[in-house]
Amino acid sequence: MASALGVRYQDTLTGLKWIANEAMRIETQEGSRFVFGYEEALGYTVSTLVRDKDGIGAGLVLAEMAAGLHAEGKTLLDALEKLRRRHGLFASRQKSLTLEDASVLQAQGGLRKL
Repeated sequence: MASALGVRYQDTLTGLKWIANEAMRIETQEGSRFVFGYEEALGYTVSTLVRDKDGIGAGLVLAEMAAGLHAEGKTLLDALEKLRRRHGLFASRQKSLTLEDASVLQAQGGLRKL
């Protein structure tokens, strides 16, 4: 998506502190402007005002986007669908398992010692 929009994408370690540190490094060394960062635990950071998870800042950007779309007779879901059609869809989910006694799984062949 970044390439299609002509913007830079940079991988970092997981965590907003790593994203912010990399953003500051790139800004300082390369003169690029940081716009948006995201991490797997659904943390978003926008602009350089707050260099950490900032739900309020991200919420304000989303509200501004919704208002602009509303003025065009569109919704956030319309914008999301447009992105899906252009770039495809990726869905993921987490699954947690609680193991009371790992020896039960091991006996059933579901858990192996390395």
